[in-house]
Amino acid sequence: MAKRQWLLVILLITVWFGASRYNSRVSQMSGSGFSAPNLTEPALPRKMATGWTLLDSNGKLFDWSSTKDRLILVNIWATWCPPCRAELPSLANLANDKSLSDEVVVLCVSTDDRPEALKSYLQKNNLTFPAYFAPELPFDFVTEGIPATFLINSQGELLGSEVGAARWDAPEFIQQLKNRKSK
Repeated sequence: MAKRQWLLVILLITVWFGASRYNSRVSQMSGSGFSAPNLTEPALPRKMATGWTLLDSNGKLFDWSSTKDRLILVNIWATWCPPCRAELPSLANLANDKSLSDEVVVLCVSTDDRPEALKSYLQKNNLTFPAYFAPELPFDFVTEGIPATFLINSQGELLGSEVGAARWDAPEFIQQLKNRKSK
């Protein structure tokens, strides 16, 4: 074989190997591949911003009064972020858990630069979960990475946070939520 043909074969093998490794990692990031969250509690009491503008995929404003006397789980994510997308099914399961419906509000807040990106992503992937667009993210929710999740009580106090993907519908986490609410 000519030198150019060998280079082409080597290039194709390299691309195939890289694609195989990427697909393997993405499949490992399925919601069930993550462990239950281990929320980091703040060292000092910290009040988080609430009442900021959140729009659902149809442009309707989120009503913060619906969080009265409930825990608020705010998940900051983006449609272009593979770990964010991988944990969405577990967040949807948590949001739809009937045993928590009166106790926890799940808010998945997209950091995409346009609300159309969120709507398009939801439609394309046939997803129905509590997804919102924030025209401006409050400073309290800006982190070094996404996904980032914050658990807040109804008074706006931070109870814990986690940066990175997790399995939010893990039975042990659901039990933690029920225990926090009963206190």
